[in-house]
Amino acid sequence: MGIFGRYFIWTYPNSLNSKIDKVVKATNESNLTICKSGTRFTKANKTEMYTINSYLTFNGNCREAMTFYKKCLGGELSFQTIGESPLSDTMPAKMKNCIVHSVLTNKGFILMGSDMVTERGLLKGNAVSLVLNCTNENEIRECYKRLSQGGEQTHPLENTFWNALFGGLTDKYGNNWMLNYNRAETE
Repeated sequence: MGIFGRYFIWTYPNSLNSKIDKVVKATNESNLTICKSGTRFTKANKTEMYTINSYLTFNGNCREAMTFYKKCLGGELSFQTIGESPLSDTMPAKMKNCIVHSVLTNKGFILMGSDMVTERGLLKGNAVSLVLNCTNENEIRECYKRLSQGGEQTHPLENTFWNALFGGLTDKYGNNWMLNYNRAETE
């Protein structure tokens, strides 16, 4: 982790760095670059591609929410508390157990979160949704059911004109989700 002004620049925990190193070694391609920030993938004679990962901000309940997402979506989850970070000496004692950074990884998605709220406070809105693209009908139904527990099913799962099973919800932490299973890709 690095700090620049009031902005945080994150690097992944060592467990994810070692996984990325294994991928690089396993491919044995000198023309493949995987940036440890997880954002840049390049291959010879190709343009750079960027990935966008979701980073959620919570108001003291990051551990609870990320554990809920792990139960819903599976994967590997890691946390770093303020007390475990270089920020420990500069933060109030009551914040030592707050999450400065968490990462949930599974199947090609990375979901990150933190209890670190800006000076403006935590503002929730409907301008952004997390999109979960599922691989089969059972998966979308299970994820929809789990993620909507304690939340609101804003758009029940239904077949769409684009040949997908699609639905939307707001989870119990106020985050909006759109779930999509594209049948055309499996037929």
